[in-house]
Amino acid sequence: MGENTDTDLKAISFGAPYEYVGILAANVPQPTEDTSQYEKVLYAATADGVSLDESSDTGGLELTFDVPSGNPALFGGIGNWQDGEVPGSWMTVQKPNGSFLNVATSPAASDHMVLLPTHSAPPNSVLNFVVLNPEVGTWRITVGDSSGTTPYQAIVTTMPTSAQPSTIIEETLGALVTQGTWEDSGARWDPICDICKVGAYSLALGIAGAAAAAGTAILTVDSALVIATAGFLGVTAPVALALIAGLLAMATLTVDYIMTQLCNWVGACD
Repeated sequence: MGENTDTDLKAISFGAPYEYVGILAANVPQPTEDTSQYEKVLYAATADGVSLDESSDTGGLELTFDVPSGNPALFGGIGNWQDGEVPGSWMTVQKPNGSFLNVATSPAASDHMVLLPTHSAPPNSVLNFVVLNPEVGTWRITVGDSSGTTPYQAIVTTMPTSAQPSTIIEETLGALVTQGTWEDSGARWDPICDICKVGAYSLALGIAGAAAAAGTAILTVDSALVIATAGFLGVTAPVALALIAGLLAMATLTVDYIMTQLCNWVGACD
């Protein structure tokens, strides 16, 4: 296995039978002894994925998928697996009606939340987003990075509607990773915990963004970020708000720490 570069960015998609659709794309180097466990998981999960088509209008690589009727939330983000935003990486999100999610909102916005990158990026780029009651139809995502070699991940998922996240992680995502690939990557086989972090990544990125925006005092039970987190954890919005507030009170808060805590709460990690 050689190093994945932006020109052969790999993606996997997952869906049936849970009315749950999603895409994971990752540009991850071949693991070494010093590679983090989470990075090994990303590499193993996408090593057998499909190469993406180049977008004709952005120069990035294109992902499309259908959002089913009745799904309560769509969320996604792009960055790395430690501190979030990666300068040079970018994502665009185009809705079925042709318009883009490209206007920044407060982290506490109630209908949808959009955080924009702080670095220079192509038009319509976003860093992280949460959309409640997303439009039914085909959504188009493009991803890329300016260097062509920057390690990053891009994740977009709808909210599970008919199974607990841990079941989906074990039976759907876990089934995509071949045992041989895991052995080659050096990853410890722990699909429920480690791949849960993949699914929790975009929510963790949003919570980190709320922390950066001093969001402790402004998030409410009606905030899109809170409602999506509640759905992921299988708890009520007030409980999710209390959990997020506890995270935001931490003196040092990383994306990795947040997604680990989310997976602890959902019962996927010890």
